[in-house]
Amino acid sequence: MMELKILEKKDNVLLERTEVTASVSAIGATPSNKDVAKAIADSLKTTEDLVVMRKIATGFGSSSSKASAYVYKSKEQRDLFTPKPPKLPKGAEAKPEEAKAEVKPAETKPETKPVKAEAKPAEKPAEKPKEAKPEAKK
Repeated sequence: MMELKILEKKDNVLLERTEVTASVSAIGATPSNKDVAKAIADSLKTTEDLVVMRKIATGFGSSSSKASAYVYKSKEQRDLFTPKPPKLPKGAEAKPEEAKAEVKPAETKPETKPVKAEAKPAEKPAEKPKEAKPEAKK
């Protein structure tokens, strides 16, 4: 069960959004972004797809969290101001599928006993000769 209390609501007319700060109380693990976005959308009587979560911060050992979100007035405004994921290079999507197909079962190698190397005395690195510094002109 999750309880949401809106602490601050600020209208940003220029960007056509409402910036919301809320307190979230939950038993157990910190609620997911999707769960908090749905709760904010329900409390502000808007749709869940117009809510963009910024962050959820929970103190160590605490059951309450502080959430920050943007609630846009339209999908167009949300798409305009929400950062898009980086574009992948051509063929990057096909590589993970190919990699899964190319995975071969591990070949079994005959076990060989490791040969112990003879203990060699540690060699000291050769010292570099020091260069004479030219004297400063007076």
